[in-house]
Amino acid sequence: MKTAKFDIRPIEAQAEKFRAIHGLGQGLGLNLELLLHQLGVVAVFKPLGSEGALSGMALKQDGERFMLVNSSVARGRQNFTIAHELYHLFVQADFHVRYCHTARFNGQNDPEERNADYFAACLLMPKYRIMQAAADLTPGASLPLSTIVQLEQEFQCSRKAMLMRLVELDYLRPQEQEDYGKNVILSARNLGYPTDLYDNTRPAKREAIGDYLPLSSRLFEQERISETQHATFLHDFALPSGADLDSAADA
Repeated sequence: MKTAKFDIRPIEAQAEKFRAIHGLGQGLGLNLELLLHQLGVVAVFKPLGSEGALSGMALKQDGERFMLVNSSVARGRQNFTIAHELYHLFVQADFHVRYCHTARFNGQNDPEERNADYFAACLLMPKYRIMQAAADLTPGASLPLSTIVQLEQEFQCSRKAMLMRLVELDYLRPQEQEDYGKNVILSARNLGYPTDLYDNTRPAKREAIGDYLPLSSRLFEQERISETQHATFLHDFALPSGADLDSAADA
C-alpha cells in the first residue's frame, strides 16, 4: 500500500509566520548566530560524534531557551539542527526538553521530530526564494547543479537538506537527488565556492551564544531542574560540576 505524501503546507505556513514575526524577510538566507542572540537562545556547540550520533538537544523552561548542537558534523548540518531546535523552542506546543537526531524527515518515528525537520527545511530554504531561482525553468525541468550549489551557499545549508527540499517542491527528480548528493565538496569547489560549509567547525571552534552557566545555575536554584540534571548538563557541555570546582579550588 502506497504511503500518503506528507502534507508540508501547515509546516510551511509556520515557518513563514516565524520569519514574519521576527522580521526575517520572505526569501533571505539567515544569520543564525545573530538570530539566536536576538531570540535570547543560549546555544552551545560541542563535538558529539559523527554519523549516527546525537544531532543536538533543546530545553525550554519558564521562558528560558537552550540548545546544544553537535559540532562534529558539517556546518551546514549544524545549521539545520539549529533550525530544527527552533521548532521545538518556539513552535511546538507544551515543549520542555528533547534530544534529537535531525534530517531524517519521513524516517522520523516521532511526529514532532518529523515536523521539526520539515520546519527547518522551510525556514532555512524559503519557498519564495527557490521559486525565484526556478522562474526561468521550463515546466517540469529540474534546477541545474550550479543553481543548487548557489542556493545552498546562500542558505548555508547542507546538500542533503537542499536536495530534499527541491524534491519536495518538484524542482528535482529523485534520481538527480541521488546523483547530486555525491562529491559534494568537489562540486562546490569546481564552481568556485568555499567549502567550509561542508566541514565541521573544529579546530575553528564555533562560539557559544549566551551564557549557559548562569542559566543552568538559576534553574537549579529555583528547583526547576534536579541536581542530577544540573550535573548532567554540566558534564555534557564539558563544564565542571560543583564537586569538580571544589576540587580545583583546593588544588
